[in-house]
Amino acid sequence: IAQTWNVYLAYQMGMSVANEGLASDMGVKGWYAPGANIHRSPFGGRNAEYYSEDPYLSGMMCAECVRGAKNKGLYSYIKHWVVNESETGRHGLFTWLTEQSLREIYLRPFELAVKYGGANGLMSAMNRVGAIWSGASRALCTDVLRGEWGFRGMIVTDWYTWGAKYMVPYKGIWAGNDTWLNNPNSPFLTGSDASKYENNDYFIYCAQNVAHNVLYTITTT
Repeated sequence: IAQTWNVYLAYQMGMSVANEGLASDMGVKGWYAPGANIHRSPFGGRNAEYYSEDPYLSGMMCAECVRGAKNKGLYSYIKHWVVNESETGRHGLFTWLTEQSLREIYLRPFELAVKYGGANGLMSAMNRVGAIWSGASRALCTDVLRGEWGFRGMIVTDWYTWGAKYMVPYKGIWAGNDTWLNNPNSPFLTGSDASKYENNDYFIYCAQNVAHNVLYTITTT
C-alpha cells in the first residue's frame, strides 16, 4: 500500500476492512491494525505489517486507512506502540534510542494518524522503551499521546500471557494503558497485589479514566 503513495487507496482499504466487519455475523467493531511502526531493521519480524521506513509516508497512509475505517464505524487499534522491531523474543525486549530519534522518526507515524486520521485506538507493544514496558510508560501513553497530541480513546495491550508478567495491569492503568488483550487463563492482579490496590483512591480514579476512554472510543466511531 505504501509503495503506491496513494492515500486514497489507503482510505479505500480502511473502508473495505470496515465493510467486512459490517458483513460479518460477529458484529465486529474494532480492528487490531493497521501497523504504524517504522522499518527500523530489515530483519524486523513484523515489517510486512508496517508501511515503510519513512515516518511521513507511513503516517499519512495510516491516517487515511484509519479515516476510511472510521467512516464505516470501525475503530482501529494502531500498533505497536511503540518501537516494536522484533517478533522472536519480543517479550520485554529492551529497546534503546534517543528521545530526538523517537520523536522525529518512530512516534511520527502515530502522531499523524492521531492528528490527521482521528485515531482513537492504539495497541501497546510487548517491548520496553529504555527500561520501561511501553504500556507502563506514562510519558508515552499519557504525556505525549494525550497531553501533547490530544488523543482521546483507548489503548489495548498486545497479547498478554503467562510469559508477560512484566505487563503489570496496575502499572499500565496508571500510565494510560486501558485494557488487556489476554488469554482467559492468564492472571491479572492476584494475591497481595490485588488487595494492595483495590481500595486505593488514586487507582480507582485511574480505573474511572479507563472506563471513560473505552466508552469514548466505542461511542465516537
